[in-house]
Amino acid sequence: MADKHRHLLETEEETTPQTTMWIIPYGTLMTVLMIFFLVLYAFSFVVSEVKFERIVQSLQKDMGGEVNKEYMERVIRKAREREVAEEMYGLIDEKRLKKFANVRIDKEGIRIIFSSPVIFDLGKAELKPEIISVLNAVARVIKDMPNEIMVEGHTDDKPIVSGEFRSNWELSAARAFSVVRYFIEQGIDSKRLSAIGYGEYRPLYPNDTEEHRAYNRRIEIDIISLK
Repeated sequence: MADKHRHLLETEEETTPQTTMWIIPYGTLMTVLMIFFLVLYAFSFVVSEVKFERIVQSLQKDMGGEVNKEYMERVIRKAREREVAEEMYGLIDEKRLKKFANVRIDKEGIRIIFSSPVIFDLGKAELKPEIISVLNAVARVIKDMPNEIMVEGHTDDKPIVSGEFRSNWELSAARAFSVVRYFIEQGIDSKRLSAIGYGEYRPLYPNDTEEHRAYNRRIEIDIISLK
């Protein structure tokens, strides 16, 4: 009788953990599958609001009403932003601009950085003809995005001694505005755009060598992440 009782205890101890181990991975699997399908869906260029609502309702039904719509929207936006960053990497590679351009992505959004010499002549704020095709490609990608776009102008610390601008601040602001104006001409909603000039006051590197000064002379196109 004692042996039979001991056998029942051993059986109970063996089966209970197995049941628990099954419940946890199942819940995790459902979450992973939901995110997986959301990310796949996010790679569509145009997201229909009606279609999105249908997917939300379907997932809520399948998962017992536990799907958070705001969370889903955030996942889709982040996936789209990463896709845009990859497109910008591809554009820079295609145009052979790796020495003069870079793309960064962080919690604030996507930052596309161009060295000023590839966009402007020294001391000037008019766009070079050879950069137009690049800006066209950037404009096509960001045109249908809901994100705000900020264009920043930056210079090195060498003072301007002649020309139409009295300071690096004015030059950097004029350059940023030139890019914004071009984007408006390409059909991007002006309410989404802003231009700001920082002059020499936000360098990437110390202005202690010509190479560092060249890096500091730049235009940054910031695609602000949606919260």
